Amino acid sequence: MIRLLYGLAVLAVACAATVAASLLPVTDPTTATGLCIAAGSVAGLLATTWLPCPCHRKDNR
Repeated sequence: MIRLLYGLAVLAVACAATVAASLLPVTDPTTATGLCIAAGSVAGLLATTWLPCPCHRKDNR
C-alpha cells in the first residue's frame, strides 16, 4: 500500500509539472509538447529522489 501511495505521489508531481508547463505561452506545438514532456520527466525524476522511498524503510513493511 505504501508503494502505491509513493507511486501516486510521484505521478502527481509529474502531472502537476506537465500541467504547469502547458500553461506557458508557447505558440509552436512541437516546442510546447517537448516542453511538457521534459517538465514531466524532470519532475518525476526529481520526485523519486526527493520523496522517501518505501523500499528503504527500517520496519521492512
